[in-house]
Amino acid sequence: MLFDFLLYFCAVEAERNGKDYRGQRPLFYYSEMIKKDAIVTLVQQKITDTDIFVVNITVGGNNRIFVRVDKPLGISLEECQSISKHIENNLDRETEDFELEVSSPGIGEPFKVIQQFEKCINKFVCVISKEGEKTNGVLQNIIGEEIEIETEEKIKSADKSKKSILKKKYTYNINNITVKEIILLK
Repeated sequence: MLFDFLLYFCAVEAERNGKDYRGQRPLFYYSEMIKKDAIVTLVQQKITDTDIFVVNITVGGNNRIFVRVDKPLGISLEECQSISKHIENNLDRETEDFELEVSSPGIGEPFKVIQQFEKCINKFVCVISKEGEKTNGVLQNIIGEEIEIETEEKIKSADKSKKSILKKKYTYNINNITVKEIILLK
């Protein structure tokens, strides 16, 4: 590992000085990965004293940084841009190049934090159990780590002349399910 780094360093220095190293130019450059903790800290600095919450932060290969943030009433483009600028102003592209994307979570993405559940109370959601069973209904309540979903089922009478609606309530532990918000078009 140390030998590889020294070899890299010598090759980079030779490249900077316009010389070849052992008759070859380096095929790749070693770059330090940006630490997720550093991004989390920068985002938390920016959103302190606001109602913005972090949904997810990932730092992938080639320093591809994805920041998902939201607010109870929805986050604006300007707020995402402000967070993005704050991160960019505190990282040095000369030292480590990166790609940055700051946005709200997309429609249909699974919920990751409790604030997403709170944001969707009285909204239509899709609950998928670990066994793959789907339940569509309205998120009624959150109690600790459990959510309550109310569903409606249309039932025909025996003579099929009348339809009635049967409402059922289901309780799920949020650690055993995947939940997505559904937008109903009328």
